[in-house]
Amino acid sequence: MSGNNENLRERLLSLEPVNPDFHERYKEEMEKMFTQEITGARRFGFISRDLFLLLFGLVLTASAIFNRPVALPITGRWLWGLSGVFTLGVALLGLRLSWKKNMDLRKDSTIISRYGATGLFVVAFALISTALLFGNLQGFAAITPTALLMIVLAILLGIDNRVQQSELNIREKLLEMQLQLSELQKERGSKS
Repeated sequence: MSGNNENLRERLLSLEPVNPDFHERYKEEMEKMFTQEITGARRFGFISRDLFLLLFGLVLTASAIFNRPVALPITGRWLWGLSGVFTLGVALLGLRLSWKKNMDLRKDSTIISRYGATGLFVVAFALISTALLFGNLQGFAAITPTALLMIVLAILLGIDNRVQQSELNIREKLLEMQLQLSELQKERGSKS
């Protein structure tokens, strides 16, 4: 039932005449609000972090391919290599943003959050699985806190993205209401 009400509301709103000036101002303000420039020290920090992740991902991937410095069973090598590939993916996404010099807070932050959280889960799973496959309980006990920390970080990354997206939705609605109010005040002033 609410789906029908939502469709009806959308159809009625689409029938409302839109002032082109209002629509253009709205689009400009939305573009400003959803785009964040990456410059100066922040850009240097992003590039440094992403280069470190790139190096780390290459080491993980090479370690899985060449089965060094520790010999792993085939399942452990696959998980280790998969964690390296996810690390490389996150690094390349971050470097792309750094070179682009701006970030779309809607799309880019959501993509990074999803890849980052997935990568952290994969790395944590790879660590735990490798320790279990070796049957080394002492190694498992040493690796488990690190893996649990990665899982917690992945969850926090997802929560942070949700909060940021909710904040952007609220700011978008407030902007829309402000512009509509200013448009109504202009119309009321011109009629007087």
